[in-house]
Amino acid sequence: MAMMLKCLRSLGIPVCNNPEVVCRQVTKDGMEVLLNNIGNGDVQFDTWKRVDFDGKKHMKIVHKKKSRDDYISLVKSTYLEFLNHVGCVKTQYAAIRQFKDTLSKDHIILQMDFAENFTCGSMDEVQSAYWNATNVTLHPVVAYYRKDDDALQPKNYIFVSDVNHHNSIAVITIIKILTKELRETFPEVKSVHII
Repeated sequence: MAMMLKCLRSLGIPVCNNPEVVCRQVTKDGMEVLLNNIGNGDVQFDTWKRVDFDGKKHMKIVHKKKSRDDYISLVKSTYLEFLNHVGCVKTQYAAIRQFKDTLSKDHIILQMDFAENFTCGSMDEVQSAYWNATNVTLHPVVAYYRKDDDALQPKNYIFVSDVNHHNSIAVITIIKILTKELRETFPEVKSVHII
């Protein structure tokens, strides 16, 4: 969406460069009004596309050209999808916020995600060590629980693994390790909710 907004600005359409701000300021109908100000002729723009590179699929920025009408149709459909996406995200955040607000003392919420893969290196490594670097995946987890004073508290965990697969096996392994830790730390807890 950000690249489309950049293109619209280059065409003289007065839109902010932040897609989330545009979603708050411009309705679907408002976007249609703005798009009608695009001049005649072809529109050149950049977009993300999955392309073959060395036998693998990679996301790359590619340059495209469309007629004015085709470009307007593309922006309309993309903007509508983005508005729907933002609506879903807001609904999810509201549900999580409500869940945290009403969390009972014998329940825990685990919020987990993969961070990116990192390459490990020594601060004073020799040049040849660069080619033998180890990759690790960071998997941060936050456990939310209620203390005796009824305040919601976060407890942070970080799992470091040399297995760089971001799949269900990795998640289940982490949950098994974490469950044991949670039972020892919070013996009164009856339910763990993973989001």
